[in-house]
Amino acid sequence: MIRLKIYFKYLILGLVALLAGVLIGYNYHLERSNRQLEQLIFTSRDLFGQQRFLISNYHDSFVTLYDCTFESQVCDLKAGAEKLQLLEKERNQIIEKMNGLSGEVEGIIERNGWKPD
Repeated sequence: MIRLKIYFKYLILGLVALLAGVLIGYNYHLERSNRQLEQLIFTSRDLFGQQRFLISNYHDSFVTLYDCTFESQVCDLKAGAEKLQLLEKERNQIIEKMNGLSGEVEGIIERNGWKPD
């Protein structure tokens, strides 16, 4: 009876560990696919030779792809504007980080007494 309780306890622990592994793997898969989709702006030619482009727009885990044709009014310019706003925010964040890093580097140079060439 005691062995059965121990086996049952380890069975439950194994199932919990398996479930945790599956959830971690699924989360990694979602993050990876989101990173791929958020970088998606490309042009191509369709079967009829029309130039088409896709603009990806994402917010959290929701992804919307806008299929645009240059020769028609189908293109949603709002999607392009949203993507540009996201890129502008990312650019500003990178600039802020670089400004902070340059200040840190200057501080290190001053503390160590290094002189630029």
